[in-house]
Amino acid sequence: MNNVVLMGRLTDDIKVTTGSGDTRWANFTLAVRDGVDKDGEPRTQFIRCSVFGKAADIMEKFTEKGSPLCIRGHINVSHYENEDGDTVWSTQVIVDDFDLVGAKKSTQEEPKDKKSNNKKYRK
Repeated sequence: MNNVVLMGRLTDDIKVTTGSGDTRWANFTLAVRDGVDKDGEPRTQFIRCSVFGKAADIMEKFTEKGSPLCIRGHINVSHYENEDGDTVWSTQVIVDDFDLVGAKKSTQEEPKDKKSNNKKYRK
């Protein structure tokens, strides 16, 4: 089973890219606390993530650098050969669904349902 759940903060604003065939996606990095080091200082992991389709548009619209985010997805490991002929490995989380945690990014549109600032997306 290949499942991962992460809670962290965005390290930058999300920018959606459109590829061939109108495929839309965004790559982002999630800063996730990972316990403490031997000196008792907080340790952080920076996890590369990708999100596709409508979910990418939602994340771009309602998040910004520093926004708290909970993601659920699966790990994808890939590799390629660089110019020197060395194999380069890459690991990232492909987002299947997510929760926007906390206040939404300020936009000109007000949400119709003001009961909760927590928004959820599922494929």
